[in-house]
Amino acid sequence: MQGFILDRMRPVWVLLALLLSACNGTAVVTLTSTPSTDNFLAYRVGLTSVQLQTADGKSSLKILPAGTTVDFVNLLNFSEVLGAVGVSKGTYSSAVMTLDYTNAQIVYDDGSADGVVLAPLNSSGQPAGQISVTATLDTTTPFKIALKQSAALAIVFDMGASNLVNLTNKTVTVTPLVGASATPIDGKQVRLRGPIMGVNGTSLAFTSGVEPFDANVLSQGQLSVTQSDLTTYEINGQPSLGSAGFSGLSGVGSGALAVSYGTLTAADTITE
Repeated sequence: MQGFILDRMRPVWVLLALLLSACNGTAVVTLTSTPSTDNFLAYRVGLTSVQLQTADGKSSLKILPAGTTVDFVNLLNFSEVLGAVGVSKGTYSSAVMTLDYTNAQIVYDDGSADGVVLAPLNSSGQPAGQISVTATLDTTTPFKIALKQSAALAIVFDMGASNLVNLTNKTVTVTPLVGASATPIDGKQVRLRGPIMGVNGTSLAFTSGVEPFDANVLSQGQLSVTQSDLTTYEINGQPSLGSAGFSGLSGVGSGALAVSYGTLTAADTITE
């Protein structure tokens, strides 16, 4: 990887899902969170796995290649792309997310400079460890993967319903509540982080891998990021706009890490 960071690209970017092969479809999965009346300065927990399951439970689709750490406070402002996974056609009825609170860092905003560190407890009042939670999709709008097509699934972590804060004891009882939808759940911009895999000057787009949550674990699949004349760039700390910014991007080369913000859309069929 080169020492370039392309960061804070504005919502005028449009993210297009690339299909991974001629015989498969693509599941593009994002994760976000909803606010709570309790104000958290940080809510960092382990994200052990995210899987999609069929109604009969006979088939599952692994989204993350390895565990990572996520700060759900950051996800109040955007949706993070977890992966763009190639999969044979099928219908998935639920998403299973496993969180690990063993080394969690949960800081509550009590008005002080540093806040209050809370110890996470499970529903039995014991120190919280790994907790798996299942989000069942609406049967009227199941998550379907078709051949040579892409489909997006939004997963949301409900901060308000998942936490009960006790400032006296400096604890938070965690009962994670997660929802999933095959239709958009909000108007948040989407954040895509990953290495540049290639630049196409003709279509003014670049292909990005998926490396979510500032981790160094490359997830599955790739997405194409296209620009408009108003797209803003920051390359090595230098801001630029439109075609000038894209020219600078073209000179960075493959392997550089890019962070893009934009709108997730459907894509044309791409075959190997």
